[in-house]
Amino acid sequence: MCRMADIILSGNPKDIEYFLGKKTSPEEVIENCGNLKPCITGSDAHTLDKIGIFPENRFTWIKADPTFEGLKQILFEPEERVRISDSQPDDKYDYNVIERVELNTAGVWHQTIYLNQNLNTIIGGRSTGKSTLLSSIAIKFDETISVENDSFIRQLGDNVHVYWRDGQENNQKSIEYFPQNHISKISDITYSDKLLLDILLDNPQKKSAYEKFQSEVSDLFATIQSHVSLYFEKRRLYKERTLNIKNIGDIEGIKLEINKLQNQRIEIQSKLTDNQSLLSAYEKVVLRLNELRKAEQEYIKEIEILKQLGQENFVITNPAISFLGLSSNHSESLKLTIEKSILQINKDIRDEIHSFIEENLKKLQLIQSEIQDIVKGNDYIAGKNIFTENNALSEIIKKLNVLNEKFILINKEIEIANKMQSDYKDIGQKLLELHISYLDKINNIASEMRLQHEDVNLSSEITLKSDLERMLNECISLRSTAMNDLVTKVVSEYQKKTKADIINCIKDLLNKAIRNEISFKNGYDTPSFVSKILAGCWFGLRLNVEYDGDNLRDMSPGKRSFVILKLLLDFSDKKCPILIDQPEDNLDNRAIYNELVKYIKKKKRERQIILVTHNPNIVVGADSEEVIVANQNGKNAPNENGIKFQYVFGSLENSKKRVNQMGQAILKCCGIREHVCDILEGGEDAFRDRENKYGFHQI
Repeated sequence: MCRMADIILSGNPKDIEYFLGKKTSPEEVIENCGNLKPCITGSDAHTLDKIGIFPENRFTWIKADPTFEGLKQILFEPEERVRISDSQPDDKYDYNVIERVELNTAGVWHQTIYLNQNLNTIIGGRSTGKSTLLSSIAIKFDETISVENDSFIRQLGDNVHVYWRDGQENNQKSIEYFPQNHISKISDITYSDKLLLDILLDNPQKKSAYEKFQSEVSDLFATIQSHVSLYFEKRRLYKERTLNIKNIGDIEGIKLEINKLQNQRIEIQSKLTDNQSLLSAYEKVVLRLNELRKAEQEYIKEIEILKQLGQENFVITNPAISFLGLSSNHSESLKLTIEKSILQINKDIRDEIHSFIEENLKKLQLIQSEIQDIVKGNDYIAGKNIFTENNALSEIIKKLNVLNEKFILINKEIEIANKMQSDYKDIGQKLLELHISYLDKINNIASEMRLQHEDVNLSSEITLKSDLERMLNECISLRSTAMNDLVTKVVSEYQKKTKADIINCIKDLLNKAIRNEISFKNGYDTPSFVSKILAGCWFGLRLNVEYDGDNLRDMSPGKRSFVILKLLLDFSDKKCPILIDQPEDNLDNRAIYNELVKYIKKKKRERQIILVTHNPNIVVGADSEEVIVANQNGKNAPNENGIKFQYVFGSLENSKKRVNQMGQAILKCCGIREHVCDILEGGEDAFRDRENKYGFHQI
């Protein structure tokens, strides 16, 4: 029974699945039933008043011309051409569908072309106006695009009007346009990273992550540069301090001299037995006096430093912070809050500094008061008189005082120098940590920059930029073998992409630079070189695509173009119309039929497609809802009224016998099906294959 039937009258979802080969397999259904079967349903009315009332409001929707030839299409496309549903299937929003295009340029074209919401294919011989029509539509929505015969197309565009199904003629709406050879050009492996990155950044989440990464890298670049400047400034001040210490004196020599003078003093004092108790008391007060004077100088110095700090603004607005995208109210409110907070914080810091100054002044007053008490005391005066009367002892004491002051000063300078050395070394360590954090950031973004859609996988991996070697060659004089080997070693260590290897490499490189063991070219020195290498992020992303077991870089140009087209469309959230000029370029017929046709059939359900093609498999195999046949007026192919470009459009089932009349417009001589067979090589075979693919033979 099923073998004899062309159509199954059933709205049962299980029946529909079975006869479409989804419940078992198409091969099994063809073997059992002869072919796949379309399912339709009626109202099953048993009374006149029930006619047209469908169970559960599930209507039979048939996509075809309202002719018997149109009805036959459900046999050839039992899934695509018929649907049982309570709402119109594959319906798109009106604002995403171009309804018609009006062409009105005297002598060139003058007609209105209505478009289908799904797949529209433009066919014709060479130079018949196929691409001219497509690019004239595209240029209405993007004046920046470059098209063939640019000036001619732009002139035509002034009199081309594109109307959307929502009734608007709105040229601000979006379309996606791919001119002829555009896909093959952008899929060139040389530009693949940029193209794949653009595709990834169409995803809002990926775009946000990438912009955050770029912002962090930019901030890190500025931070490292400022730290490098601080490092070399601190190092310069340290070297100045150590030189100043040398100028003050040799601390070991001073210590020996102090010991010698102290021994001389003890020897002289031992002879002054009558005044021994006075001298002992004097020595004690002098020792205390020296301690107090040392403390006095320290407090005076700290008070001066605190006074200078009190003039500074410790907290300032970060110029890198942007309020772009915020409303003016929120932006101004935040700026005011930040300004008030900064003023208050700086005031609190200055107040605390002032309290430190007051505290030190009180301590200084106490110290100075104690100093005055000592110098006015009997022990100090009596002892000083003894030394004054004994010239030799007095001279030794004077020398000891000078040397002790030098000793104290040098120790203080050494303490400061050691602190400065520790500071710049800490900054150096921090610089290594900041530089190596580029690797963490690139690892993080590499793990984020991945997308997968069905059988297409877009991934990313870390790669070393060629910029590193270029920068080293730019800075370092390569006249010696040693310098060439150094560059090779640095690049090699970075290529390992491990923190330990890079840190060891950088430490060795920086030490060589600081010890002046690297020969620089004119214009470069150690600070500028260190800044350049540490501030740079020498790692980038290499993006790759895998499809059907193949890597993008290993694919043939044709397959690569197809995969790029899939990427551009599948990883985009856009629902606007797609305009493509000859997507089959560089693909063989098998790839067109097995991949491109299937892809277009799937994608046309989601978005309106208008494409130019010379391939019958795309027109017939993808079941184009509308075929637009283009013709340029000529002696053997006249148009009505001699118009340069004319078009006829209709469905694949639009068929009529050829009528050859003298002077008749060639587009009027036959139906759309006949035009497809005439124009597209292999057109008849394509129809035959379509009608036989599910077990049917031409009816």
